[in-house]
Amino acid sequence: MAGKPPAASMNTRNNTNTKLKEQTLLNFTKENQENKELNDKMSRLKRKLDSMISSLERREEDWKEKKQMWIKERQQWTEEKKAIEERISKLEWETEKAEREKRRPNIVIKGANIEGENLEKKVEEYIEQKIKIKVKIEKAKVISVNAGQNVRKLVVVRLANLMKGKEILQRKEEGAKNEENKKM
Repeated sequence: MAGKPPAASMNTRNNTNTKLKEQTLLNFTKENQENKELNDKMSRLKRKLDSMISSLERREEDWKEKKQMWIKERQQWTEEKKAIEERISKLEWETEKAEREKRRPNIVIKGANIEGENLEKKVEEYIEQKIKIKVKIEKAKVISVNAGQNVRKLVVVRLANLMKGKEILQRKEEGAKNEENKKM
């Protein structure tokens, strides 16, 4: 019986093996439990991360939509601005044209010493006397113009008939040419 180990030592070995097996099983169970807890935590974190990513993607889509809306609004504003600028330009042109048309029948008389009441009547007489044309005057006014140290008085006259204004200017030019010819 020398080759067989004693039963007590075998029991001790079996007990030790059993305890090792139990300890290993217990460690394995603990590690398995910890792995499950880690997996659960990772799963929760993954769901949370997926939720955050989804939220960011929705925000990005919203931002893209808003950006497109802003681009369209900006284009509309640019078009409206252009239309308004064109309208303003057209109105300015029409206003300038109306002002030119309003001034068109006006003539300016320099060097005439005409003042006082009934200015329109005095100007009609002056034109008839100097240029030999009978005209009807709507309005006349005397203005002072500073020419250096001298103050000149001019008479601005609005004629009732534009054609009479042209005729006055033609006769005045003809008279100036005749005076030049006489001087030569």
